[in-house]
Formats: sequence, C-alpha cells, structure tokens
Amino acid sequence: PAFLAFITKGDFDKTKSSNCRELTQEDAEDLEKVKKESDQEEIENSIGETEIGDSPVFGKFVNDELVAVSSCADWNETVGFPDVFVNEEFRGRGYGKQV
Repeated sequence: PAFLAFITKGDFDKTKSSNCRELTQEDAEDLEKVKKESDQEEIENSIGETEIGDSPVFGKFVNDELVAVSSCADWNETVGFPDVFVNEEFRGRGYGKQV
C-alpha cells in the first residue's frame, strides 16, 4: 500500500515506542536485508533510496529483527515527505505508526 504525505521536518523526530530507535551505521546490514528480502516495488515506493546517514532513519525491532523503517526525504528547507515501510509479515500491528 502506498500513501503520500508531507510534514514539517521538525515534526519527524525520535519515537518513544518500545524497540524503536534511530538507526546507525551498525544497522546498515539489517536495512539492506529488509530492502533485499521485501517486495521490490514496495521498497521502491517507500524506502528504496533511504540510506543511513543521509537523514534520520528510524527502525522498529521485534526479537532483534528490523521489521519497520521510516525516514523523511527533503522536499525543501522546511518540508519533507515521510517514507515508511513495514515488513509484510508484521503489518496490521501498528508498527508503521510507531516508527
């Protein structure tokens, strides 16, 4: 499923949900695994160009597995559009909202 929205970049901030945190370079392998093992069209329409270090990237972990990812791509100086991806096996549990 795809959804396009715009947000003020200042509103894209760390979540307080459990097992959600900002991803670091140490998580790059997990992020690449999510991208590689998921439906490629869904990845292209959500987090396809997301790279750790470009802008904040947040992830939700379940049993040490990265199951949801969010980032915010720049539109201009103050506005961005959020990208959210949740692994198909973990959808419907609110993880997209948590990240």
